[in-house]
Amino acid sequence: MHEERLSVFARARIPVARRLLRAVLGTAALRDRLAKSRQGSVQGRTLDPDVAAMLRLDDLEQASVLRGYSPGRARLRLAEQIPIVDGPPPRGVTTRDHRFPGPACELWLRAYAPEGATGTLPAIVYIHGGGFVTCSVATHDGLCRRLALGARAKVLSLDYRLAPEHPYPAAVDDALAGFRWVIDNAATLGIDPQRVAIAGDSAGGNLSAVIARRTRNDTTPPALAALFYPATDATCSLPSHRSLGERYFLTRDNVAWYYDHYAPPEVDRRQPDLSPLFADDFAGICRTLVYVCGFDPLLDEGVAYAEKLKAAGVTVELHELSDQIHGFLLMSEVPSSRSRAAQVAERIGEALRAGR
Repeated sequence: MHEERLSVFARARIPVARRLLRAVLGTAALRDRLAKSRQGSVQGRTLDPDVAAMLRLDDLEQASVLRGYSPGRARLRLAEQIPIVDGPPPRGVTTRDHRFPGPACELWLRAYAPEGATGTLPAIVYIHGGGFVTCSVATHDGLCRRLALGARAKVLSLDYRLAPEHPYPAAVDDALAGFRWVIDNAATLGIDPQRVAIAGDSAGGNLSAVIARRTRNDTTPPALAALFYPATDATCSLPSHRSLGERYFLTRDNVAWYYDHYAPPEVDRRQPDLSPLFADDFAGICRTLVYVCGFDPLLDEGVAYAEKLKAAGVTVELHELSDQIHGFLLMSEVPSSRSRAAQVAERIGEALRAGR
């Protein structure tokens, strides 16, 4: 089980910093003053004012900068920062941990179910983001609880080995093994194997895209893929990496830091299990929801991936959230981000209930 252990001081700081953020966003004059310097239009898009104010606070604190940090320190940094902007987890969800054999070591997942839910449920196999280097089931706990409630589904949050200790393709191997274990053990887990989605954010979106393609010919493939601001091009060659690569939490420098740890120089970054955008065949992939953000360096590669799927005849919904930034699903303290995340969960639930 991978979970960062925060110091007593760090744990005590989280609710204090959260209250401060709430006070800033709840005071219109102060919020607007902070947002003013960050709310200019880019390519016809305008940042949500709460997001803009939060970015201005980050300008002052530099909390999102990773360059110069070791992977271990970066993991601790994000484990402390995410609960500040993501708020306390919602109630009304039960959890249970499961362990199972993986390709190289024992793996585990955490199952989330809405309290009071009965019968066989649809399910979402969730793969957390974090650039293949940071984050964990714990950092995405609140998100998975909200997904379970909003989609009225069981969420199965997969742990997987992180780089650089376990570079590419370790994460792919673990995610693939985890998804197939869920399908094989659907009866024990209380889920309908015909209504299982594969979903993930950022690096987890990358892995979800890979799993959707790798399992399309399985006896029971995913019924749905939901990709949230997915990383699909490890070469980082599309224009949004330049036009949106600074000042929006996820920067070009941070993206490079992640990939340098995950894919060493000898690795061909156009391999489809590393860059799903460069696969040579997309036919037969399950119905896919792609969510991209208007202020995200990964914007163009998410759009390009959706277009590749459409060209191959895959049923695709592309949703551009023009006023949001990378990571909005983990920002429940921001009203617009919280609202968008609720809409995402509801849409996944609708798509799963509709069947294949």
